Amino acid sequence: MLSIIVEISTIVTNIFLSVGSVIAVFQLLQMKKSNMLQSKSLMADHERRKKQSTLEFYSDIYPYLSELRTKITDVFGNGYVMLDDIRYKQNADIQKMIYEYLVIIERFAVGINSGIYDINVFAKTSEKVVSDMYKKLSPIIENMRIVQNYSEMFCDFEKMSKDIEEVRKKMYPKLLGEDLTSIKNDVFY
Repeated sequence: MLSIIVEISTIVTNIFLSVGSVIAVFQLLQMKKSNMLQSKSLMADHERRKKQSTLEFYSDIYPYLSELRTKITDVFGNGYVMLDDIRYKQNADIQKMIYEYLVIIERFAVGINSGIYDINVFAKTSEKVVSDMYKKLSPIIENMRIVQNYSEMFCDFEKMSKDIEEVRKKMYPKLLGEDLTSIKNDVFY
């Protein structure tokens, strides 16, 4: 009789252990699912904050960049700023403005290239103004790299400019480099 009781208690114990194991596995799966959802939520929040900080920082620096860009364009038009151009060569103020523009945009470009700011949001907000400015100033940048013996000078601005062009090609494949501002004006006005 005692052996029957021992056998029954062993069977009951094994059943409870099996049920307990199934419950533990189920709880682990639920925890994993919960962690995955939490991780997705954190990533979504991070991406939202990244986009928001891109807009905020660009809004902060935009007035300075716009003013400098306007002054530079007033002097040189839409062409390149050439090193031997007398308007550049003999104008310390314009040289200072160009350098200030480059320093400000390089700082922002470091944030874009390191993933702190969102390139897609910036490409939409800046349109092709920034990549056009890089092209306009590229002869000056190349000269600064040689004079300073620093080939990486303003390299983040260069990379960001190229990346913006690539992003814009994907976003607006039919535009092929056209300025969105002029297209918007034609369509809506």
